[in-house]
Amino acid sequence: MLARLLSASLEEVRGTLTIQDYNDVRDYIEHGEFGVGWELLWHLVHEKHSPIPSDLVECGRRLGFDVSSLQLR
Repeated sequence: MLARLLSASLEEVRGTLTIQDYNDVRDYIEHGEFGVGWELLWHLVHEKHSPIPSDLVECGRRLGFDVSSLQLR
C-alpha cells in the first residue's frame, strides 16, 4: 500500500522533477525505503512549489509523519 501511494504521488509530479530526482525517489521505493523516499519527494514537491498529491499526504500519515498541518494545493 505504501509503495502504491508513493508511486502514484511520484507519477503525479513527474513532470516537475529532474530525471535524477525521479530516479532517486523511484530507487527508494523499489528498495522499500518508503520513509526516505517520502521525505525526499516531500522536499522536492515543496522546492518546486508543486501541488501536493493527496496520496503523498496519505502515505506520510501511514508512515507516522505529522501531516496534520499539511495543506493540499
